[in-house]
Amino acid sequence: MGSGFPSLKMRFLQYPSLGYAMFMISGLENASSRIHLQLECYSCKNTGDEKKHVRELENEYSDCTLVTQAFGQLSDQRQKKTLITLVNTLHSAFPSYSFGHIQPTQFQRHSDHNVVTAGIDMKMMEIVEEYVPDFREILWKAILSSIEYNSCEIYQYFPELEVGDRTNPFFEEGLIWNQTFFFYHREEKKVLLLSMRCVSKLVTGDETFAGDYGDMYAQLDDDDARREHESSSEDDSDDERRARRRRRALSPTAYLAAVSPFPMPE
Repeated sequence: MGSGFPSLKMRFLQYPSLGYAMFMISGLENASSRIHLQLECYSCKNTGDEKKHVRELENEYSDCTLVTQAFGQLSDQRQKKTLITLVNTLHSAFPSYSFGHIQPTQFQRHSDHNVVTAGIDMKMMEIVEEYVPDFREILWKAILSSIEYNSCEIYQYFPELEVGDRTNPFFEEGLIWNQTFFFYHREEKKVLLLSMRCVSKLVTGDETFAGDYGDMYAQLDDDDARREHESSSEDDSDDERRARRRRRALSPTAYLAAVSPFPMPE
């Protein structure tokens, strides 16, 4: 992108279902690795000042003859706007980082939605399915509630990853893999970012899991045992005893849903 261009922050669109999906999935781990998920949706509608800014950004490619897999001929006005939209989405999702020197060749366009869906599910399955067996339903229900997925153009971003690079939000010590997708709905003028990465706990030396479900249930049992000890049988109502039994019977999915600050999507 030559000398790069200044960023344009996009308007964040609030969808509680996306927050719910992130809460249910991000941070889950097995014995050796942890998964992180970021889901954010942005509006591509620009105000008058923003339109002027976009036109200034488009001048970067006024004489460009580059042809790429993702965008085709970059001298085409429509393709330039698409690239700028994706770059500005990154700026908006990761405001502490600069993406002014991204190359158009770092993006790839996917034509088969089913292949993308299956690939995302497969990446998450090894870690997430053990704790949240219905994670696919949670994830894709959230996505479908915020954007018309099957009508989206799908792009994938391939960042340049260097060991020790603290200027890149996609790299961290122990990184095993990372994938970043954009679901761009041109007619609805919005784009959804899905960014996920898997990090080795063995490399980082982090072998603890603050959200470990075994510890979670053990703590619940300890709390209930303490209450049983502190409360006499005549002070403990049948409703309270039934509530404790129901809580001990919660699945990991149900427990996370119960403590989530986001409402469960209908």
